[in-house]
Amino acid sequence: MLISRPPGTGKTKTISGLVGKFLSERRTPIPTDGQKAIKPKLLVCAPSNAAIDEVCKRLLNGVPSSKGNLLQPTIVRIGIEKSVNISVKEVSLDSLVEAAVSASSSHGVGNDYTRIQAQQAELKDKISEKSNQLLVVQDFDDRKKILESELHALMSEKIALVKESSRARDAVKDASRHLDGARRAARDSILQDADIICATLSGSGHESLAPYTFETVIIDEAAQAIEMSCLIPLKYGCQRCIMVGGKSSCRLSANDS
Repeated sequence: MLISRPPGTGKTKTISGLVGKFLSERRTPIPTDGQKAIKPKLLVCAPSNAAIDEVCKRLLNGVPSSKGNLLQPTIVRIGIEKSVNISVKEVSLDSLVEAAVSASSSHGVGNDYTRIQAQQAELKDKISEKSNQLLVVQDFDDRKKILESELHALMSEKIALVKESSRARDAVKDASRHLDGARRAARDSILQDADIICATLSGSGHESLAPYTFETVIIDEAAQAIEMSCLIPLKYGCQRCIMVGGKSSCRLSANDS
């Protein structure tokens, strides 16, 4: 379906209505084999970050249901964090994932490793200083013995710190692997719970969307899109594509449609 009208004629409002109708009529499949059923999702795209962020912002304000009440869909914005507008950053996938794993205990492990590294650097300076002092007092046996004893104690401390540093480094690696796993689990959970996925046309090819099916795809600002880019979001089992764009600059000819 092509929706082509000039600016200010309610195209984005129409998209909100389409989203509301989709949510109102959506039926979640019955889970099988004890696995959680993945509810049907709607994929909303646009050719640019600015365009999809504007649509996403409007959808966050709520969409009308078939009965006229306002629905608040769970929206996830796929895209590079720095490219996402501040007004919708709260629903960007990266922000949602980091919020989900923010309570991880790995920060304490990382702080321990940093502390040990600082102690090692300080100890290295002390050993260097004692070694230099020892060179100066070679002819003074009493002072030499004291410095040798102090240097021996510092070397023993260095060995202990090396062992502690090795354990802390391994702990950081383990924590990092755990954190990576936590991020993957959080990402999967967030996407499974989403009602609407918003992305640029190119961003819709993100690998995290590979497990999902989108029977309906809405493409806003389609008149500004490159035709080949519009094929990207259609690879997820699309059965219905709604393209919305300005009438005055529509790139699609009658033959194309």
